[in-house]
Order: sequence, then structure tokens, then C-alpha cells
Amino acid sequence: MAVLVLREAATAGLGIGTLPKWICERELEKGELVKVLDGCVAGAADIVLIYPDRFLPKRIRLLVDYLVDPKTSVPWYRRKSATN
Repeated sequence: MAVLVLREAATAGLGIGTLPKWICERELEKGELVKVLDGCVAGAADIVLIYPDRFLPKRIRLLVDYLVDPKTSVPWYRRKSATN
């Protein structure tokens, strides 16, 4: 994973990087990494889906469709009514 390489490079003092907190929590706690741009928020990231070009289970197809267009209905999510 590229973020692991980026974490190792930052830990080695080779520069700064944008890392998810869960990737570098241990290094932050140990003081091996420090936050330098704490107020900055990273932009959206792309998601890459790799799947075989053959039969796809319906639940996977629904997930792919949702990730491509989040405005589509989400059939597996049902809100509980106020009476439940």
C-alpha cells in the first residue's frame, strides 16, 4: 500500500505526508511522527474497484453501483420507524 511507504518515508525524516490517523497512530503516540498541518483537511480520494469480469453476486453489484453513484437507492439500508 502506498500509504505504508509514505508512513515509512515520513518516519525516516524524508518529508511530510497526508496519512490517515489509523495508519500512523502508533508513530504519533511514540513521537516518531508529529502533526504539522493539523488544521488542514485532505480532499476526497478516489476508490478503485477491481473485480472479475464474470458473475458478480447481487450484493457486490449493488455495492459497486452505489459507489459509482451514491444517489442511487440503498436497498440493504432500511431506517427503523419511530414505532420500532
